[in-house]
Amino acid sequence: MQGRAAGFSIAVKKLREATSEALKKRALAALKTVRAHGTTTLEAKSGYGLDVASELKILRLHKELAAEHATGNCVHVSWRSHSVPEEYRGKAAGTERYIKPSRKTCCRNIGESRLAEFCECFAIAARLPSSSRNACCRRGGNGD
Repeated sequence: MQGRAAGFSIAVKKLREATSEALKKRALAALKTVRAHGTTTLEAKSGYGLDVASELKILRLHKELAAEHATGNCVHVSWRSHSVPEEYRGKAAGTERYIKPSRKTCCRNIGESRLAEFCECFAIAARLPSSSRNACCRRGGNGD
């Protein structure tokens, strides 16, 4: 399990550091590959940056790719809040300190901009009080 966690931490770091242009280039290569294999439907998940800026960066990229490259049947899913970032782990109320501003800013922007069709946040949400959990996972909601 520790190897998986370390790998995930590396993926988070790389996504946060990557430019939109670099991510787009990588995504276009992946689209080319899946099309070559006959894939007709994709689920494009965000969430690997574990912060609002990275979440919005990747969701905007999803929309840009869909508009420019006719991605076909592609469902865009905001998969935020599935893990607590390292900078919040082991700190007093770290999970809630991570979720609260993320929920308000991220859900509002996703909902208003129609950046994702669905929002998943199951792992952390299961550990939050029900009022926070419900606000976090509202589809396209504003998170307030």
